[in-house]
Amino acid sequence: MNDATPKGHVAFDSGVLVEILEATSRGNGLLDAIALGTLTPHVSLINIAEAEYVVCRKVGHKEARRRVESMIASGYYAIEESPSLHEAAAELKCERSISFVDCYTFAVAELTSSVPLFASEETEIVREMKKKAFKVSPSFLPKLPSSIQDLPKARGLEK
Repeated sequence: MNDATPKGHVAFDSGVLVEILEATSRGNGLLDAIALGTLTPHVSLINIAEAEYVVCRKVGHKEARRRVESMIASGYYAIEESPSLHEAAAELKCERSISFVDCYTFAVAELTSSVPLFASEETEIVREMKKKAFKVSPSFLPKLPSSIQDLPKARGLEK
């Protein structure tokens, strides 16, 4: 389990896509890494659809759709779609107590030799990892400080 943003090929979970679509500081950091070529994202249509509905609830369908279309049109994201992807996701769901969409993130990672990247440590994933390791080890985006008092700690400057 790793909470540093990986480099190279990654499979973005829906939460990571939400960070990007909402232009958060973490999402913008990922966009910078993608533009610099240090990060190559792979995604499934299932993850894109989930991210779109989450963003839709905040900004409306038209704006969420515009953002998703812009993300796809950028050409930076390898959209994975194949029968073997669906089979791998179904097999994972059969074996693991995680969300079906998270199964797609892991399946994309397995099929593309990528690191599955999640926006946060999801309880179900951590619990499943304790039972049995996944074929690909997930990473989680670093947490942002929750308050101004946490900034020195986040920067490694705490006394």
